[in-house]
Order: sequence, then structure tokens, then C-alpha cells
Amino acid sequence: WIEIELQNVINQLKNELVQLVSEKGSFLDHSVIHLSQTLDTYILQMQKRKIHSTSFFSPSLLWQYA
Repeated sequence: WIEIELQNVINQLKNELVQLVSEKGSFLDHSVIHLSQTLDTYILQMQKRKIHSTSFFSPSLLWQYA
């Protein structure tokens, strides 16, 4: 359920970022940069969870390299 919550937060932040860029009219606005960095943090957390939850030697991964 943590991954579901993380994905929900990521989706919410993405929507907020799109709205904020539209309001500010620039990707260089301080608030846009701050929100983008926050979103990056959550995306990295999600990626780390996916990496740690998938073993390199899982059958599905071995099949890909066979």
C-alpha cells in the first residue's frame, strides 16, 4: 500500500506542478523549481522501492536476458 500512496502523491504533485507552471508562466520560478524538486524526491523514493523489491535473479528478469 505504500507504493500506492507514493504513486498518489506523485500524481498529485505532477498535477500541482502543471498548474503552477501555468500560473507562473515559467519553469524558472522559485516555487516551480521547489515543487519540481519535491516531486523528484518522491519519484526517486518510488524507483528505489521498485529496485529493492525486484531481485536481479527473479525468473521474470532472467527470462528477459535469455
